[in-house]
Amino acid sequence: MRKSKFVYAGAIVASGLAGAVIGVLNLKSTAFAPSYMALLFSNNAWGFLAAMSTGFVVAFAIAAAVNLVGKRVFEVRERSK
Repeated sequence: MRKSKFVYAGAIVASGLAGAVIGVLNLKSTAFAPSYMALLFSNNAWGFLAAMSTGFVVAFAIAAAVNLVGKRVFEVRERSK
């Protein structure tokens, strides 16, 4: 993540989208518990799970896309030499 600005930006976008889901669903939980326990302390466990899944899926998709594009660009550069 430190090497790629795009992966870092993707993580920020993913956390923003997860926060947006939390805001839209008006979810409440505590920050002083491990993430899997936060589901139990929230006012809507399914909504909180949806928000966590949104962040995970978006971050994974962006990181995977950046890595695939980076690999292909590297392969094209290697072939042209």
